[in-house]
Amino acid sequence: STDIPVRLGGEEFVVLLPHARTEDAIRVAERIRDAFEKVIFRFDTDVVRLTVSAGIASCEPVECGLESLLYRADKAMYKAKHEGKNKVEVFA
Repeated sequence: STDIPVRLGGEEFVVLLPHARTEDAIRVAERIRDAFEKVIFRFDTDVVRLTVSAGIASCEPVECGLESLLYRADKAMYKAKHEGKNKVEVFA
């Protein structure tokens, strides 16, 4: 009930999970990734499959602000893309 999905722009979305542990966020991201992976579009003879590259970051509010949190998640997302796409990565 406190989870907040937000579209940042283009093809980037954020799901804020204020009370989730990292393990919980991984499960949520994997469920989203799995759901998109099951979607198949067919155009004549072409087949289009959807993928999700997700980056997860966490911090206590006193540790970092929203900008820093989004920066960390973005870094993790680009790592997921760089390492083959359709993955979930956690900022380390």
